[in-house]
Amino acid sequence: MVRKQLYLTPAQDRALKERARREHRSEADLVRQAVDLLLDDGAKAQAAVDDLQRFVERVDAEHPVEPRASGEGRGWTRDELYDGRLSRWS
Repeated sequence: MVRKQLYLTPAQDRALKERARREHRSEADLVRQAVDLLLDDGAKAQAAVDDLQRFVERVDAEHPVEPRASGEGRGWTRDELYDGRLSRWS
């Protein structure tokens, strides 16, 4: 490991000491974890995006949706939609 010196505000120092005490860990361990999170943030975000993309592709493959033919409209009108909604409240 490499030794580093850093300056914290009094509030940061108090919070770090309290958290270290509460989690039964050293302050240095918490600082290393915070640095890891800071440095890995972009990689983790990209991994999450990649996971989401794979999920969407899998769902698309498992449940394909047939596109509507050109010119086919909705199967309902706006008035029918509102009539149905209003009838629930009447």
